[in-house]
Amino acid sequence: MEDKDKASKMAENAFDFIIENFTWEKLLSQYTDFYKKLL
Repeated sequence: MEDKDKASKMAENAFDFIIENFTWEKLLSQYTDFYKKLL
């Protein structure tokens, strides 16, 4: 990207999204539900 400020902001937002949505607590809940449906 040519706009360094925009690229930096996008990277920061992506990091925040990952931290908020991919915690072990949330992932464990999703995996548990998935495996229960398989059984």
